[in-house]
Amino acid sequence: MRKEILLISSLIIAVTLLVGCSLNKIEQNNQPQTTPEKNKTCDDTEKGIDYYVNGELTVCDFVTLEEPRGSPVGCALHNDLCGSEPNVLLEKYCDGDEFKFEKYICPNGCEEGACIR
Repeated sequence: MRKEILLISSLIIAVTLLVGCSLNKIEQNNQPQTTPEKNKTCDDTEKGIDYYVNGELTVCDFVTLEEPRGSPVGCALHNDLCGSEPNVLLEKYCDGDEFKFEKYICPNGCEEGACIR
């Protein structure tokens, strides 16, 4: 008799858990999807690569549930700069909305984020 009560109790708990999980899954599937989309912008004062001008990039991240952009999460400024190696310029630029940079060897040296003419 005691084993039967334990077995019935175990079955009731198992069924309750299964039904609860199934209902929870149904409720989640019926809710609208509100996954935020990330968007970026990248603006370059040089409008491209110019080794002889110290340009400045403004890179912003946005999170939105609606188009076109939503709320800004943060923006950062990036300037071209001379590297620690002699004559090396770190030229920063936008590739679409992506921030990129390259190392460039300035023939006449580098000063204040630009090659010397």
